[in-house]
Amino acid sequence: MRKTCRVVMAAMPITLGSVVLGVEPSVTPLGREVKEAFPQIQEVGLTADEYFENQAALFASLQDALPVGVLETPIRVEVTDEELQTIWEAPLTDEPTPMRVGVVKELAPPIRIANLDAAGPVKNVRGTPEGSIRELADGTLAWAQSITSDGAGGIRVHLRGASLPDGVQMYFFSPEGESYGPYVGRGPNDSGEFWTESVFSSTGVLMLVATTPEELRQATFTITDIGHISREFVDGVNQTAAAGFCGNVACIVDASCYNVAAANPAKDAVAKMEWIAGAFIYTCTGGLLADNNPTQKKLYMPATTCDS
Repeated sequence: MRKTCRVVMAAMPITLGSVVLGVEPSVTPLGREVKEAFPQIQEVGLTADEYFENQAALFASLQDALPVGVLETPIRVEVTDEELQTIWEAPLTDEPTPMRVGVVKELAPPIRIANLDAAGPVKNVRGTPEGSIRELADGTLAWAQSITSDGAGGIRVHLRGASLPDGVQMYFFSPEGESYGPYVGRGPNDSGEFWTESVFSSTGVLMLVATTPEELRQATFTITDIGHISREFVDGVNQTAAAGFCGNVACIVDASCYNVAAANPAKDAVAKMEWIAGAFIYTCTGGLLADNNPTQKKLYMPATTCDS
């Protein structure tokens, strides 16, 4: 099974590869086309503190630019109980497999955004109102649309046909403060097709920031799918983080429970990964590997089940 992994949490002050997603269609046994994501490495080099500082600053700027009423008029995507139940159904294999945490939900029909005009009603090509536009103090324009999947613990968005002029940047963020971007041009793979990062919220906001009205009108993309991450998984992660692992049986030792100077730099070297394969979103963990050769890239080793 071909797939891609995305490192969503890492706190080592070294260059670490995160993954941006390209997509290829496949077909489920029910005949519905689904998407399979493949990897492309993007270099980053922030410490954990720098990363969270950047997130906070980006979120503040996006909040300041958010048009009025966007969160009150979301695109609502329903994921049924039957669809959610498939997350927990056992895979048809006896081999260890990564944990399923969400499903891919196709939008029917997809939502294509084009010809955004600050001088008139904001409409997509179906002729229905979508999103809102706001002119900012410096003359730039911000378009935004919120997307909600009720009951989700996390959400991400799949885009096709993205074409953003040089003066347009796209962002994806949650009302709670997670913020990602900018996505520019034809996306990270220069194919016009990609998934945004996930936000741990039932609502995500897509925003375009354009330097001129003409550039905003030229921006186009289609929202074809959303990724719905189960609330059970996110709640479980939050409960585990709050409780910690200290005091467990002797065979489970968490480095964060001890203050040993030699081990402290490695405490934040474990990261959660998330990827899409077929109709599901999967998760797994891995750790950074020490590398004393400056000519080589830093390495991230997934757990064994990530390769299943």
